[in-house]
Amino acid sequence: RFLPAWQGIGRDHGRGIDRLRDTVTQLQGIALPVEAWESDVLPLRVPGYRPAMLDELTAGGEVVWIGAGRGRVALYPRSDARLVAEPGLASEVSHPILDALRSRGAMFFADVVAAVGTSERETLAELWSLVWTGAVTNDAWQPLRSGATLRSVEELRPGRGGRRAKPTASLPAARGRWSLVEGLLQPAPAPRERARALAETL
Repeated sequence: RFLPAWQGIGRDHGRGIDRLRDTVTQLQGIALPVEAWESDVLPLRVPGYRPAMLDELTAGGEVVWIGAGRGRVALYPRSDARLVAEPGLASEVSHPILDALRSRGAMFFADVVAAVGTSERETLAELWSLVWTGAVTNDAWQPLRSGATLRSVEELRPGRGGRRAKPTASLPAARGRWSLVEGLLQPAPAPRERARALAETL
């Protein structure tokens, strides 16, 4: 009985944006399938949940998401991400997209394509490969929102057939501004500071 009550399932522990902030704080760092966040997890814990609420917190920079394996992401309050999120390998890897984001900062998809010099199809497929490894993120939830969006990225991989009437850049999966996860994790916390933050989160 304790866990559902503590997570606000079946009880009214508040509504709206403030309740959503509390829920993200409780669940930060837990990697879940993208679809589950808005179909099961958040609506059960936030009475009256609407997708626009998560859009507001991500677009405003209060909440960030980090890929954690194919089709899975973890949410964090931005202020806590550097303390509790696991650093990925992006800082140790050279990749045209990572190098472009490292030198120019956050970019829209069209700017990423221009910077790396590959086709839109290849760039989007590579971008999402980096997302799932936890190297790249976006300031919007919209690119993640539907399974159809994620499947459309797979169709764009080199060697895959399929017709695409719309330009790649107009796909929901390409929207928003892309940036390095490593930028969210700076300045890196001291081991003691990180240990304390993890303990408090648990």
